[in-house]
Formats: sequence, C-alpha cells, structure tokens
Amino acid sequence: MMQRNTQLAKMGAGMLVIGMVLFLVVASGVWNRTEERTELVQEIVRSKERKAFTESRNTSRGQVRTDIDPRYPCKHARFVFVHATGRSGSTTLRGFLNSIPGYWISGENWGASIGLMGFFKRLKTIPQNMIHGKGVFENHFDYGVIRNNIRKTIIDVISPTWGDEVIGYKEVKNTDPELFQFLKGMFPCMKLILNYRLDVKEQANTPMHKQSGHTTEGLAKKNQQMIDFHAKHPNWTYLMPLQDFNPARFDALLAWLGETHCRTGSIPHSHQKDSYVSDSGSWNSTVCM
Repeated sequence: MMQRNTQLAKMGAGMLVIGMVLFLVVASGVWNRTEERTELVQEIVRSKERKAFTESRNTSRGQVRTDIDPRYPCKHARFVFVHATGRSGSTTLRGFLNSIPGYWISGENWGASIGLMGFFKRLKTIPQNMIHGKGVFENHFDYGVIRNNIRKTIIDVISPTWGDEVIGYKEVKNTDPELFQFLKGMFPCMKLILNYRLDVKEQANTPMHKQSGHTTEGLAKKNQQMIDFHAKHPNWTYLMPLQDFNPARFDALLAWLGETHCRTGSIPHSHQKDSYVSDSGSWNSTVCM
C-alpha cells in the first residue's frame, strides 16, 4: 500500500511538472503574441501618422513661400542638395529626406543648374572695363543683381511651400566639383549629399546608363571626384554610397543634418527594375519626436 502511495505521489509530482511546463509554454506564447500585437499597434499608429503627414504636405503643395529673400537666402531657409551618379539610390534618399518634417527636396531638374552656372561664369569673363563701356560692348548690369536672380530662379524651381524650412533638390546629371562650388557660392549655408554606387559594373549595366553610353570607367571616375571633393570639404559634404544604405548610416546622416530628434524607421526601395515610377509607396521613413 505504501509503495502504491509513493508511486501515486511520483505520478502526481510528474503531472505537476508537466502542467507547469505546459503553463509556461502557453504563457510564453501569450507573452510573445502580446509583444507582437503591441509592435503591430505601434506600427499602425506610425503608419497613420506618416499618411497624415504626407496628405498634409500634398495638400499644402502650391502654397509657395514668398518670404525667402534671394539677397540673404540663408536667413529664412536652409539648403540641402543631393547630387548622385544615377541608379545609386538617390530617389530613396530623396524620399528619406522628405520624410523629415520641414524638409522639401524637389526632384530632378534635368541639370538646369549647370546652365545657370555656365551663364554666370560667362558673364564673369567679361572685362570690367567693358561692362559700362560704349558701343558694341555697352552693358549696365550688376553682378550682385544677377547672382540674386539666379538664386531666386533656383528657389523657384525648388518651389518650397509654407512649412518647408530645409529645401533643395536632387540631381543625377552632373557631379562636377565646379558646380558644387558654384552652388556653395549661391547658398553659403548649404549642405551637399554625394550619392554614388560602388558596384559600377552593375550600375553601368542598367538601362539608364546603357542608353547614355556611360562606362564603368566613367562612373568610377565620377565616384572618385565625389570622394576627393568630400576630402577637401568635409564640413559641408556627406558621402552616401548605396552600399551603406542601412539604419545606422541614415541615423548618422540625420545627426550630420542636425536632426538629432529623429531616427531611422524604414528604408523603402524605390524604382525597382529600373523603372522611373516609384514603387516604394509612402516614403515617410523617419520617426521624429
């Protein structure tokens, strides 16, 4: 009888252990599901906030700012320009920047700033004694006025609206250091993000570069131009190669821009399969406090 009671006690203890294990397993599952639900709810909230921000921005488009004085462009705005080699993630980068409240980086302008630089550069070659000369070389313009008009033209192309505090554009048509210096002269407070792709062989094989006749050697040269320029001007330029597109690198970019209240959320991919139509949906990929 005593032996039987001992066996029953052992069986009872064993059942208790099994029951505790099952309880822990179930509880763990419930805990994990609760965590998953919490993360899901947080992501839904963030998604709604991003959608509301995008809709607000799209609604405000067209209400162009008129208070930016071209004589003192940095008094009422900050400027960020993105120059890239193309098929290097520049559209994703633009979307990331535009997800920061107060930022507006407009799309490509087909290299228009190159023409403005050429125009201004050509005027600067006119000998001073001919500007107010007589006859065929008679001119009466002022370089300062011309400079301000060029600034205003670039700002008009960007088309900032009320609420846009940091403005600029992204461009893939030119990576000439002379153009970068020209822009810096126009907008002294500007910051320049240099975007390129290390795998130039794969880059050159994309339809965009094939159609343009760009070679791996030519793209590698552009990359080196950017790297060398950054080495000379590290304070106002930032290197952003496609291969470094990760949350840590984007957080570092936010810090460099002075947006220490923001962190990287998600990094969507834009223009898959070499399309010029974005497939990334909402680009609101920063979370700001």
